[in-house]
Amino acid sequence: MIKLKRGGKKAISSIVGLDDFGCNLADVAKLLSRKMGSGAAAILIEHKEISREGIQVQGDVTERFEDFIKNDLKQFNINIDAVTYEEGGNKKNRTK
Repeated sequence: MIKLKRGGKKAISSIVGLDDFGCNLADVAKLLSRKMGSGAAAILIEHKEISREGIQVQGDVTERFEDFIKNDLKQFNINIDAVTYEEGGNKKNRTK
């Protein structure tokens, strides 16, 4: 998961790699949107050397994401140790 600041207290969380576990990204984005109470979409994530399909969520969901994986995505057997978090910096000034 990559967290980018959008100015002020706002942030964007980008999640990549869920498709490696067999998740349908559009379905997971819809579920994330309902569970987190914010907008989420399956889009192309580009950050540093990463350029792949993923999910972008409005807001910082890092504190609730592990519970989401354990409870709502348990059928995909995603190991919590495989989840890593990265501060991506500022959305406007990030380096690709």
